[in-house]
Amino acid sequence: MQADPDRAIPYFADQCAGLIGARCDVGALSKNIHEKIHNLYSAEQRDAELEKAEYKAKKLDAEHILVFDDFITRGATLSKIASAILEKNPKSKVYGLALAKAERVDWCPNPENDQVSGEWDKIWQQGEEEAAGAKKG
Repeated sequence: MQADPDRAIPYFADQCAGLIGARCDVGALSKNIHEKIHNLYSAEQRDAELEKAEYKAKKLDAEHILVFDDFITRGATLSKIASAILEKNPKSKVYGLALAKAERVDWCPNPENDQVSGEWDKIWQQGEEEAAGAKKG
């Protein structure tokens, strides 16, 4: 299974690559289908499920490879992806970027999004409107 190019993360990756003149290869990585790990709460359960994914990467002509992910909890998914990429591209440097970081309740007992300023919220909303218009157009 490869990433669906119409989903948010591949879209963001493609747009970011275009902004800096880099290439985006959504099909560079594949994995086996597995259960979602978002509802698994123990590290052991999550690791066992990620083992089923068996990430595979293709050979890339790139010195630096940036991987986009949605959420990072412990970094296990990005670590497995980086390992798969380095297996085929041992001289490359792999960087991971996640759009959100899950926090333990012990660390942040009242998690909220109040750290996002009104200005950033407006920018986010404009981006969503532009993306919706681009899909229709």
